[in-house]
Amino acid sequence: LTKTVHLGPRTSTNEQTAQAPKFPAAEAQSVRSASIQSEREKYIEIRRRRKQEKENRLRLLDLQRRKSDLMSKEIEQQKMILEKMKEPNITPEKKKHLYKLFKKIEAFVTKTKAEISELNEKLLKMNADSEEKAAADAAVAEAGVGIKRVARSEGNEITLTTKKPRLLDSSKPGAENDVIIHMEHFGELIDMEFGAPGQDKKVTAYFTYKKRRDAEQAAALGADYPGGELEVELAPKRGAEGSGVIPDEKRKPSERVTPAALLATCPLEESDDEENED
Repeated sequence: LTKTVHLGPRTSTNEQTAQAPKFPAAEAQSVRSASIQSEREKYIEIRRRRKQEKENRLRLLDLQRRKSDLMSKEIEQQKMILEKMKEPNITPEKKKHLYKLFKKIEAFVTKTKAEISELNEKLLKMNADSEEKAAADAAVAEAGVGIKRVARSEGNEITLTTKKPRLLDSSKPGAENDVIIHMEHFGELIDMEFGAPGQDKKVTAYFTYKKRRDAEQAAALGADYPGGELEVELAPKRGAEGSGVIPDEKRKPSERVTPAALLATCPLEESDDEENED
């Protein structure tokens, strides 16, 4: 007797198993990089939107202040008219003319008062919306890979300075992002901060790398930026005593704290209260 054994299907199954597709490491890295870039773009968009909202609020506050000043002047004019109407030698014609002028200014006061009330409502709504968005933005920022604010490691930070503010202008879409992508070529970033223009009109940004050697490489090669002139160097080491803050007089002129930069670090809510008190 002869027994026939068919090995065809088993061999075919083994071949299919052996030829199962595998994802190369490069493709996995590409997917991870795309995810990081997506989160980073979300973070940059949040920064841009917050800055725009702050500017809008400041514009409304300025308009509110000017409207209040205008109304004060209009009320003063009314008082002056009333004083003239009380003069003993005033003629009926002049008194009638002053009365019409008084009523005309009164209409302006009523209109200005309504405009101020409308501005107050807009500011209150804007504050409420800002608080709601802050919670959502915080969740996005915390989810961003390499975006969280962390303590800077000694020697891992570089300063990036440029005389062309447009390169670091967060109000222009893609400006900050292009510089961030350029600095990522030298290693993994764990923190970044964009400062305000100094008295010499230079803008300074701070980048913190995960590894010191990446920061050193960025300091050596980062100035070669196709978008414009950059000055890149390792950030000064922090002092050993006290809080480690470098005295302002020991900093370079471009790194010294200016009134504009100091004002930019103040919470918007506090500045709003001070302006309203004025």
